[in-house]
Amino acid sequence: METNVKTLKEHKSRNDREAFNNALHDILPQLKHYAKNRLRIARAKKKIGSGVYSADDIVEEVFLIAYENLIDNVVDEKDLKIRLFRAVDEVMERLMAKPEGGDESISIEDVIEQEMKVLQEDYTAEADGHLVMMEELDDISYHLDDDKPKIFILDSESEENIVKSLNLDEDLTSDMDKRKALGKTYEELPDFSRDIFDLHTHARLTVEEIAEIKSIKADNVYQILEQVKFRIKSVL
Repeated sequence: METNVKTLKEHKSRNDREAFNNALHDILPQLKHYAKNRLRIARAKKKIGSGVYSADDIVEEVFLIAYENLIDNVVDEKDLKIRLFRAVDEVMERLMAKPEGGDESISIEDVIEQEMKVLQEDYTAEADGHLVMMEELDDISYHLDDDKPKIFILDSESEENIVKSLNLDEDLTSDMDKRKALGKTYEELPDFSRDIFDLHTHARLTVEEIAEIKSIKADNVYQILEQVKFRIKSVL
C-alpha cells in the first residue's frame, strides 16, 4: 500500500476529509473485498438482514473512523493498513452484535481450538440444491428462507484470488463441479478461520499482519491457513 501517512495527517490538519478519503484509494479495493465477503456470509447466516448494509457503507464508516480517531496515532503505512482492517472487523462485529443473553465469555483461544477441530474433521463437498452466485446475496430480493439447500458459487474475483494464492489449476474456474465444491467449502468454513483466509488471500496480508489485526499469535494464523488450504485442496 502506497498511502502516505504524512499526507493523510496533513489532510486531517486542514479538515479536508475528501482529500483524506481520496488518499486512501490504494487500500480501498482490498478493504471493500474483505467487507463484501464478510457481509455475504453474515447475510447467509442471517446475522445481518439482506440489503441493510453494503460494502461501501462499511468502508465509508472505516474511513470515518480513520479520519476521526486513528490517523493521529498511526506510525507508518503498515500500522495504518493493520488498523484499517481491524476497523472493518470492529464495524462488522458491531453490526452483528449478539442479542442479550449471548455468550460473551468465550476467549479467542477457545474459538481457535474449536475451529481447528472443525477444520480437521473429515469433509465432503457433495451437496444437492439451488446454485447461488455469491453476488446474489447482495440483492435485497434474494430469499434466504427458501427451504431448498443452497450451493454457493464464489464470484470470479474471489475464485481467481484463491486459485493464485493456493497455486491451484487455473482450469478450476471453468469446471462447474469444482466451482461448486470450492464455493460450498468456503461457505462452510468456521467464521474466524474464513476471516483469516480472506485477509491472506484477498487482502494479501502477511501472517504477521493478520496476527496483529486479529490479536492472536502468528503461529495460530499459520496453522489455520494451512488447515484451510488443505481442506480446500482436498475437495478439488
